[in-house]
Parts: sequence; C-alpha cells; structure tokens
Amino acid sequence: MNPTPHPNTWHSMSFDTVIEQLHTSPKGLSSTEVAQRIKNYGLNKITQRKGPGALGIFFSQFMDPLIYILLASSVVAVLMGKTTDAAVIFGVIFINAIIGFVQEFQANNAIRNLLQLVPEYTTVVRDGAQKNIESEDLVPGDYVLLQAGDRISADIRLTLAKNLSCNESILTGESLPSEKSTETVEVNAVVADRKSMVFSGTFVTAGSAEGVIVATGKKTEIGQISELMQSTGEVKSPLTKSIEKIGKTITLAILIVGVLVFIIGLFRHYTLVESMLSAITLAVAAIPEGLPAVITISAAIGIIRLAKRKAVMRHLSSVETLGSTTVICSDKTGTLTRNEMTVQVIWDGENRYTVTGLGTEVQGKTLLESTATEAKEEDIGELMRAGALCNDATLHFAEDDTWKMVGDPTELALVFASRKFGINESTIRGEWPRMDVKPLIRSQNDDHLTPITW
Repeated sequence: MNPTPHPNTWHSMSFDTVIEQLHTSPKGLSSTEVAQRIKNYGLNKITQRKGPGALGIFFSQFMDPLIYILLASSVVAVLMGKTTDAAVIFGVIFINAIIGFVQEFQANNAIRNLLQLVPEYTTVVRDGAQKNIESEDLVPGDYVLLQAGDRISADIRLTLAKNLSCNESILTGESLPSEKSTETVEVNAVVADRKSMVFSGTFVTAGSAEGVIVATGKKTEIGQISELMQSTGEVKSPLTKSIEKIGKTITLAILIVGVLVFIIGLFRHYTLVESMLSAITLAVAAIPEGLPAVITISAAIGIIRLAKRKAVMRHLSSVETLGSTTVICSDKTGTLTRNEMTVQVIWDGENRYTVTGLGTEVQGKTLLESTATEAKEEDIGELMRAGALCNDATLHFAEDDTWKMVGDPTELALVFASRKFGINESTIRGEWPRMDVKPLIRSQNDDHLTPITW
C-alpha cells in the first residue's frame, strides 16, 4: 500500500498520524512492501540532468558572432599567406575559450556537489530487524535509526529524539546546530523552524533519534534545491549582451559592405577572383580582432583588483555588473564560510592566551600573551582537559589523510584547541569515563541550568 502524499506538512502532524498515513510502524516495512514502493517512488537519489560535458562546454565558447568573424578572418589570412596574423587571431580566440571554459566548468560543479550529500548506507528497521542498507534503496515509510555523526539520507519525521541536534547549514545557512524534538509545529513553518523534521544532506551533531522517512530523492528539500539549480537558466550580464549586440552589428555591416565591394568590382570589370579577394580583404581589415582580448584583459584586471580585497569572482562577465553594486546580501554559511570554528583566545580569569593555527589543523601553540611563551600544564591544563571531557565531538585521522570530524562546530573547536595543547581527547576520555549526562535544559520552574556530571 502506498502512503498518502502530504507534501511539506508532515511536521505539523503527530507521529502517530504520520505512521498511520505512511502505513508503517516501528517494526519497519516488509521486503515485499519496500520493493513495491521502490517501483512507485524510484530510488532515493538526486538525478542530474544530462548537460554538456567538458568538450561541449569548451566548444560552446566559440558560439558567438564575433568569434565566427575572427575564425573566418584567420582562415582567410592563412589562404592569403599571412600566417603570423592568423596565428595571433587564433591565439586570442583560444585564450578566451580557455578562460571561459575554466569559469563555466567550475560553476557547473555546484550541482555535482549536491549529489555527494547523501551517504552510502543508512540504518533502518525492516521485517522487524535492524539493518544497514544502501541509502538509495530507502523509501517513504522506512523506519530509520540515527546517532551522532550520521549524515541523513532522506527527509524524516522524528518519532523519538534524545538530546538531538543537527547541522542544517546546507539548507538554512545557520551555523549553530538546530535542536530537534518530536513536537508538532505550525503547518506554514519554514524549514529552519521544523523542529520535528530532519533533512537529507544534513548531519547529526549530537544525540540519537528514530523517525519515519517522508520524502526521498528529488522530493526532499535538498532534491528540490537541486532541481531548481538545474532548471534555472543563465542570466546574461549587461556586458555579455552588449558584446553580442556589437558582434551582430559588425557581422551585418561587414557582410553588407563586402557584398557591395564585390558587386562594384564586377561592374568595374575586375575578375571574379579579384572582386572576391577585395571584398574579403576589406572584411578582414574591418574585423576588430583585438576586441575579445581587450574585453578579457579588462575583466581580468578587475578580478585581480577584487582578489586583493578578498573578493573572488567566478564569471569574468560579472565584473562589469558588480561595478554598480552597492550592497551584497548573502547567506554566508557554506557560501562564504565553511562552518568551521577556531579557538583563538583563552582567558582563565587572570591571563589571556593566544592559540595559533586556523581551521581543521592540530598544528599550533597556546601562548601566554604577556610573555609570548607557551602555556604550561599548571596554567590552563585543567581548563583544557575540561574542554575536551565536557564534549561530545570526536576527531580521528582518516585513511585519505584528512581529519574525520563528528560533532558540533563549537565543540570541535575545543577539541582542536586541546590537541594543540597536547591533550588527546580520546585518551583522557578513557582515563576519565563518563558516568552520566544531564543535558543543559532550562527548568520550567526556575532559571537554573542542570550541569553535566561525571
């Protein structure tokens, strides 16, 4: 039996209603039901529309009236024995094509990156047993188990949540983890406020949860973003439009003048070959072969100037548009930043310490600001140990020579700071095992916070 579709309203339903609507239970779906739902809903993957490959993108750089004229002029120059002129013209065309190809190829990677957000395997309950299955085989109604560090493979309505928080910066732009619960929210709540839902492409930073899949593949929030990105047409800048207009005007003018010169030559009793050569020579002389180079160099100079001011441009033609921009409104997380935090200054109540090294680096030092000497164990040793122990983040070196990080960005920053001080969080957590955890939940009766106990 197929679930009744309720697009984007699952967060407003109680989990009992969700389970009823999806015809499932905490015991999961049967293998027979899963097979039927895969036929009806398809595999859980974001499909990318087939676009031009690398060669297609490269050759598209030549699809311009002005480029047509330049190519024709280079061919004519070769036929007339002017190989140097032909080489210069073709060189300008080729350089422009390379620059345009690199910029457009990098832009197309934005969609491909979305396809990497769904993990390969997910823990579910099927036929009453817990199983680890390929994520693309997930279907609406599957009962999913989540824990800290898991990347979420589909949009899920939570049925159970224990101190659950998720990093949803890929969807909401909010760098801080979002706390989750099973309580219903308003029907018209935006994605960031749907606390009873977790979404494909995000990941669990703390806690554990259970839930029912309500959307897979292109029906998920991240899938809809991918569809939108692929359906959005390219918006041409004023500079691009102006160049196209100039190219068409020049092409038309050269054709008209060339035809007139050819006809006049015939009337003046020149031979057919002589009249044609005269027309071609005039056309070649009228072609502004230096225009593409001038435009490219001007845009490149603008990009270099912007780079010196910490601004990176992806498209050359956007430089001209940016020249009239006064305010830029941007969702910075995941676009301008990487949602990574770094401890830079520590204050112990008496002294300030500076921590060197940025981002996901364990190379660094903790220096006492007043003397610029390394901090000692007796100075802030207990403080650094507390930061590593009262912490759910984990860190280990993966096989691909990168750090595998799981947890809240703030807690990861404390772990990296501890590593720089010489404290390995895994080692001391073994020496000081956690006995119990009481989450930092504000009391409904007063303003005190319940601390974590060890």
